[in-house]
Amino acid sequence: MTFFTQSIVSRIAQSHIHYPKRIAECVKLPYGLLYHDRENPGSHMCNHAVITDMSGDLDLKVRQVTEFYVEKGLTPVIYTAFQRKAYRIMSQPLRNNGYSVGKYPEGAFFYYPQGQTGSLPNYSNRVKRVQTEEGILDMFSDDEEGVYNRTVIRKLLPGEGYYLWCVYEKDKPVAVASLVMMSEYRTSVIDNVYTVPEYRNKGYATAIVRHALRMHQACSDNLVFLYAYKEQPIRIYRKLGFVKVNNMRLEYWNAWMDI
Repeated sequence: MTFFTQSIVSRIAQSHIHYPKRIAECVKLPYGLLYHDRENPGSHMCNHAVITDMSGDLDLKVRQVTEFYVEKGLTPVIYTAFQRKAYRIMSQPLRNNGYSVGKYPEGAFFYYPQGQTGSLPNYSNRVKRVQTEEGILDMFSDDEEGVYNRTVIRKLLPGEGYYLWCVYEKDKPVAVASLVMMSEYRTSVIDNVYTVPEYRNKGYATAIVRHALRMHQACSDNLVFLYAYKEQPIRIYRKLGFVKVNNMRLEYWNAWMDI
């Protein structure tokens, strides 16, 4: 099955599919990718499969994926590969093997049009580059989003191509956001956008994302994108100039097994 051409949509989809390689182990199979991380068993981003080849015996492929995760004591989860008609093709084999399958149409990818950054304001003096995780990890909650953010920061902050910024109030970190550069797809991902609840609606996250876009303009011509599903952040990203990727071009779904 043909996947994508080298369009904006393709680069975003491929980047999202392969992003977990940066934070989890990856087993490559002829028909897909199996991400796993026993240190973070509750994180679906670190523990999920992507079936990219939907030809042949799909029931067998689903059983093999299931066995892989069950043997490791992990919940089997399968993410979309964003291929057209994949939901129609995959949903029955998944249900045959005990999976629940659901679409999530409320979420979407947004990209920042190249050449638009000239209208951005100057760097914000309040936004500081984070060089060490000390004092940062404790700001996150203990829910799945918080676990994910801590995992990404721990694993990516020491390396290259990962930039993390923070706004502080009286030396206390109150808002963060990151930018991950993925040169293999000529993309850069805005990620880890988070504000401590009592400091929300003050424009801190917006200031950090603006700062990230300005910095990115100075050093790269990669396509900048992000994924968002909550109404308020989506309004902010649109105000900053991000453009929604047409959902008709991508299929958003996932499948999970309760064990």
